Amino acid sequence: MRDDHNDADHPVDEQQPPRGQSYPGQQQPAQGGPYPQAGSQLATRSNAGLPTQYGPPGYNAEPYYADDEINLWDYIHVLLRRRWSVVAVFTACVLGALIFSLAATPMYKSTVLLEIQPGGPNIMGDVQSVTDPIAQAQAYNDFFQTQYDILASRELARRSIDELDLRDDPWLNGELAAAAFVGRSKATVKGWLGGSNGDDSDSLELAERKFEHDMFERFTEQVEVKPRRKSFLVELSFSAPDAELSQRVATELADQYRIFTIDQSQEAARSAREFIEKQREHQQAELSSAEAELQVYARANDILAMDQEAGRVHERLTDLITRHTGAQARRIEAESLHAQGVGRDRRSLPLLVNNALLKSLREELSEARATRAELGSRFTDEFPAVRTADARVQRLSADIVEQEDRILASVRSDFERTVDSEQKLAVEVGRQRLVVAAYEEKAIDFKIKKREVDTTREIYESLLRRSKEVELMSAISSTNISVVDAAQTPIEADSPRIPLNLAMSMMLGVFGGVGLAFFQEYMDDSLKTPDDVERQLRLPTLGTVPEFVLPRVEKGMPAPSADLEVALNPTSAGSEAIRTLRASLFLAAPGGLPSRLILTSSKPGEGKTCIAMNLGIAMAQMGRRVCLLDCDLRRPRIHKTINEELSPGLTNYLTDNATLEEIIRASGQPGFDIITAGPVPPNPVDLLNSPLMNDLLRDLDERYDQVLIDAPPAMGFADVPVITSQLGGGCLLVAHAGETSARLARNTCEYLVRMQSRLLGVVLNRVSARRAHYSDYGYGYGYGYGYGDDYAQRAEDPSLKAPSRKGPTHTMNT
Repeated sequence: MRDDHNDADHPVDEQQPPRGQSYPGQQQPAQGGPYPQAGSQLATRSNAGLPTQYGPPGYNAEPYYADDEINLWDYIHVLLRRRWSVVAVFTACVLGALIFSLAATPMYKSTVLLEIQPGGPNIMGDVQSVTDPIAQAQAYNDFFQTQYDILASRELARRSIDELDLRDDPWLNGELAAAAFVGRSKATVKGWLGGSNGDDSDSLELAERKFEHDMFERFTEQVEVKPRRKSFLVELSFSAPDAELSQRVATELADQYRIFTIDQSQEAARSAREFIEKQREHQQAELSSAEAELQVYARANDILAMDQEAGRVHERLTDLITRHTGAQARRIEAESLHAQGVGRDRRSLPLLVNNALLKSLREELSEARATRAELGSRFTDEFPAVRTADARVQRLSADIVEQEDRILASVRSDFERTVDSEQKLAVEVGRQRLVVAAYEEKAIDFKIKKREVDTTREIYESLLRRSKEVELMSAISSTNISVVDAAQTPIEADSPRIPLNLAMSMMLGVFGGVGLAFFQEYMDDSLKTPDDVERQLRLPTLGTVPEFVLPRVEKGMPAPSADLEVALNPTSAGSEAIRTLRASLFLAAPGGLPSRLILTSSKPGEGKTCIAMNLGIAMAQMGRRVCLLDCDLRRPRIHKTINEELSPGLTNYLTDNATLEEIIRASGQPGFDIITAGPVPPNPVDLLNSPLMNDLLRDLDERYDQVLIDAPPAMGFADVPVITSQLGGGCLLVAHAGETSARLARNTCEYLVRMQSRLLGVVLNRVSARRAHYSDYGYGYGYGYGYGDDYAQRAEDPSLKAPSRKGPTHTMNT
């Protein structure tokens, strides 16, 4: 029977529950047994292809990396982890730039400053442009771009080479390049690939054309045209291995460019002169023909004095129209007076009202009426004085009427006279209009022909004037190019610029190295940190074990083993990591750590055996009785750790060839026993699934507080599911930091959960503090205890001394 340890120094281990029962606080599975079935909640898949929860109960398996904030330290850690890639790219770029700069031929650059005025000779004189401002600006841009292309053209190169006689220059004709190592190598390779084929004359012609092409290309590559902003100034530069040659070529290029523009202007003037002469001759013939036709027409129609006659005819028509208008006004006035005279209100006519004679007659009539009225008041109508007064009134009234009739007759006579005058003038105006129309109709052809003659004469005179101007312009060599600063012989080489090249290479090296580092980090999906484990697997990281770096030993001394790190070096960072893992395991499941614990990995070489050995020693050091069972029947390794033979072991017991006491071996550590694997069987799965395996586990449960099983890798073997079904308990996945792929680990976890394994968490093994800064995760255990213990002192203690065995020294927990 096992002893119960209820000390406060460590958690109390629970007894293994019987089959069909669950741990305290654990959910009872639907189909029996202490572990979830494939259809239970723990085996349910998520969208990521993993179960929603295969960790310990209460563990939040939901991914949280989607909400992670950007942490600058993460990027710094990536750069520190990939620092050798950054250093390699940086060194390669800097060394490459330095070698190139030192091996390159020094080039001297000479520059001449030119002023290029827009436009050329104005052949058409004062012709005004009505071009849109935007189109005019585009025309300016096109003009200057054309001039830049001319400066770097093959024509100017040919002129300059011929003028300076540079065809024999060894740099320009390629002799220096051919004599160099690269040139000789290219010639050798070309000779290996095959010589020239075809007729010799064709080959010579082709070689000459290629020679010309290469020479012009080499020349134009060294020509640099750089316009200055917001000005008409252009820098024309030429680079050459010789300083004096660069100055001569730059000067010659500027001269040839000016000559080229003069030739262009003269050629344009010549073409314009020829065109103008042809047009002038044509216009002269047309002018002579038009003038002759006009003379014939004028004589035939008797309109030689047409201008004077036209003036008189139009003046008469204008005079008649003016007089007719006046007659119309007088007729209208007379008609108005006549209309008033024949109406009822004739006495209100101004002529009658304002007439002096009528005024005097009206006054006498008023006096006579007054006298008659006075006499009538005193006498009868038959009284002679009254009768005399009546006769006088009648006579005066008759005189007034007669005078009014005489005035109205005069008004009527004036009206009739104005009407007659208006009618006569209207007739005259009509007649004169007919005369003018007839004259215009007669002279219209003459005007058309005369206008054609005038137009032809103007064109002819303009062409004659332009012809004289072009002749004068062609006699003057004018250009819109001027040299502002002449080319000077350079003192220092312009290239290669070693400081600039090194600065650029450093920038390229830094950016390239950083880019390569992040690209490698992106392509590397291995599990490196606990965050990676929880983000990719959604499992807790129960422990992070650093690399076990063992000290050197003298020749002939036994080599210390990394599998016994906890025993040989209890104050090291690795031992502290194992003890931290031990403490985490007691908190990984409800009710404490199961008495049976399987240690497996995704692939071989991830250090599960080393973790199992050190974990067993750590548990034994806290007073527990621990047994380590080597169930990796294909590649057993535990027997090498304690320097024992492979047999007898587990396979001997399962084949009923050994008893339990015969296979249990002491490890040399108090409370820690080991069962080796035994001979490698042909059928490991059948042996592990045998009834004897159940009997072995029951016996071990009675003898030990903790049974650790070193299982084979989970992927590719059926051993782990069989062990899980026989053993129960918890399962611990060991992953090699920086080597185990996250995809492989996810597939392993999914496989284990599907096979009803109770995953407790992950151990991240062989974490290198030198390769990455893991201090954020608690990997740096370098706080030191100060005990002064070393391997020599512990080697003298028989209880801590590792068994002697042959083989290479272990420097890492593999």
